[in-house]
Amino acid sequence: MKQCMDADNLHRRLKKIIGQVQAIDRMIDEDIPCED
Repeated sequence: MKQCMDADNLHRRLKKIIGQVQAIDRMIDEDIPCED
């Protein structure tokens, strides 16, 4: 499962993931209920 990805795409994906994790962290800090 090797895929060749350029650095720009990897940075874009990582920034998206980091943003999502930060949003979840904020929800936990603010005690906002999260439904899955």
